[in-house]
Amino acid sequence: MEEATEDSEPTPTHLLEGWDRIVPQARTLLGEVEITEYEQKSRDLSRSDTGIACASSVTR
Repeated sequence: MEEATEDSEPTPTHLLEGWDRIVPQARTLLGEVEITEYEQKSRDLSRSDTGIACASSVTR
């Protein structure tokens, strides 16, 4: 995943902890998943061949 850019703030710890719990469960159910991070403001978890996606955003 990309590092934070100069003008963005890091993702809050509670959201990172939530992703740490969700990702292993998603991989157990779906197999390999893709995680995309957008400048520390949002993340997507998806499995393209199933159309399943989950997103999280941080608003400031």
